[in-house]
Amino acid sequence: MRLSWIIGSFNRPGRMRTCLASIVDQEPYGDWEAIVTDNSDNAECRAQIEELCKLDPRIRYEYTGERAFDSRIGIRSLYTATEIGVEMSCGEWLVFPNCDSYYAPWFAQRMLEKADSEKLEFVYCNFVHGRPDIMHYPFDAQPWGCAIDKTCFMLRREWFIPFPEQFTGNYGVADGVLVNALVAKGIRHGKLPKLLVVHN
Repeated sequence: MRLSWIIGSFNRPGRMRTCLASIVDQEPYGDWEAIVTDNSDNAECRAQIEELCKLDPRIRYEYTGERAFDSRIGIRSLYTATEIGVEMSCGEWLVFPNCDSYYAPWFAQRMLEKADSEKLEFVYCNFVHGRPDIMHYPFDAQPWGCAIDKTCFMLRREWFIPFPEQFTGNYGVADGVLVNALVAKGIRHGKLPKLLVVHN
């Protein structure tokens, strides 16, 4: 298996429909699996999301519930749920959508082509966010700095670091801290300067 999408979900079945549709539409690239790690605390939401996962046989549903609770930040963490999904997955490469993410149909193909051609272990692209009140923290290892969000990068499995170890107390900085930690460890990284992800 080349690619695993680990999709965090919390009470947003309407947005999950769009996210899953954008993954299923990754043509012509089809060597993938998707695992939805669902933290929803509403039984109706859980049922709707589980039903959406039947859209394609490559999509699996996993209710994480209290297993995803992180006492350090006092919530069911999407990062902890992501760790559960990674343990269930088998792809060489990992992508981390949230339930409100949307991917261009050529995201997987172009990102993997970039990684293969330059022998990268971490590749990321441009993204836009539909909520102007959300700040995305910088990926400081680049000399010019850039905003980073876990939805816009692809990582080789062997480099995965459990997300909760990367932050204490400030949940919002976790994506940038994670990426900087990977670069500090020597991961070969590069950017595909294309807008391929919308994060709502």
